[in-house]
Amino acid sequence: MSYKLTVYCSACNSPKGSRQTAIGATATAGLTVAVHKNLYKQHKGRRIHLIIYDNNGNVMSEHLPYIQDIHGNSSDIIDLYIGERDVCDCNRHPWSLKRCNFEFI
Repeated sequence: MSYKLTVYCSACNSPKGSRQTAIGATATAGLTVAVHKNLYKQHKGRRIHLIIYDNNGNVMSEHLPYIQDIHGNSSDIIDLYIGERDVCDCNRHPWSLKRCNFEFI
């Protein structure tokens, strides 16, 4: 299945300004992903190999994050935590809304 990547930061996390995750861990940039609640229930805490593609299908970036959080988006979204911010500009991040895939490690 192909996914769409979104990114989130402490400024847009819930509770706002925190690094708290649904699993009780502290979100870490590049190591924490939030997924749909159904995927979270089945695989919380598991590590994945996340591959992010540019608009031409070339690999932009790869990460080895853990499923540690739940997002409120549709099931085809993977949300990668990008760090602490005072102001959220996640929608302008170069990876935002790019196609991605993952496999379990």
